[in-house]
Amino acid sequence: MLTSINFYSICAACYVFALFIYVLNLGFNREWVRRIATTLSAFGFLTQTLGMAIRWFESGLVELNAYQLATGTKIVNKSALYWKIVTQHPPWSNLYEIIIYMSWGMVFVFLVCEIKWKPRFLNVFSLLLAVTALGISSLTDSTIKPLVPALKSWWIMLHVVSASVAYSAGTLGAMSSFLYVLKNKDRIPISKIVLYTILAIVGSFGIILINGTVTKWNLSLTGFLFAILIFVILTYFFPVKIRSLIPSLEQLDHIAYTNILISFILMAIVLVTGALWAHYAWGRYWGWDPKETGALVIWITYAMYLHTRLTRNWVGTKSAIIGILGFFIIIAGFLGVNLGWFANGLHSYGNS
Repeated sequence: MLTSINFYSICAACYVFALFIYVLNLGFNREWVRRIATTLSAFGFLTQTLGMAIRWFESGLVELNAYQLATGTKIVNKSALYWKIVTQHPPWSNLYEIIIYMSWGMVFVFLVCEIKWKPRFLNVFSLLLAVTALGISSLTDSTIKPLVPALKSWWIMLHVVSASVAYSAGTLGAMSSFLYVLKNKDRIPISKIVLYTILAIVGSFGIILINGTVTKWNLSLTGFLFAILIFVILTYFFPVKIRSLIPSLEQLDHIAYTNILISFILMAIVLVTGALWAHYAWGRYWGWDPKETGALVIWITYAMYLHTRLTRNWVGTKSAIIGILGFFIIIAGFLGVNLGWFANGLHSYGNS
């Protein structure tokens, strides 16, 4: 019988092949090649979705067994109680599942952008992040354990779904903003972008030193930034060729604005549902938990992005810089808090 892990392996293979085809097509620029890669990505996405549905059922069976052991009763019929117990454990309740779910959100947002705008390089960066996340998940404990009482709430559904898409949309908005800055050679010299990217890599090494250990997360973050640095260096040595492959400034600005607007709206939902969930679980709406604070900072950053565009006419490079800043805030919130790098809280899963 196929398990959720089997489906995750299939979708990872699809993403890797699609990524390879997208990279090759940067030089050929053939529409039919792009369609093959997009179709392969979509098939991988559907496979991953099916895997998550199976994981949900697998988790439900664990909950059912735990309930029967705790109460000493055996539920044999598919009654209302049976379905209530089986469906109360969604497939995003631990670090392993959250990683997979975040990769799912990234591919979902990327596919929407790919179908609507067909932007070059964004497909490569998005799938690179998704494949990296799935690779990390394979090195993470996949054991299904019964939910703690605080997580047994239907608020977890809307809260985590909104967070996944919001983070993914914000990340794609940051990628578009980065490409905008790289394309707009008249505003920021490539030499400065190289310097800033090197500083970001040095900063990630600083995180490793602060954390005290070299983990798969440290190496993955550094590796992704290093890949960005290579891309920037290629742009430095082959400016005409690389810039000709990057989408137009107008399209990049539009993609960044659309994704950040969506992320802003969804982060508001994350904050509201998180507060309601916290009240249900702990009797308070807000406790300045590090992850709560991080989500608020992300929302404020995107509010500033939208406000300055509307009132100060900060379009183009100025708004792009704010969009890029949002990515590092997302990284600090997701990795820094979920893994306990910067602060420990209710959302910290630890360094394992």
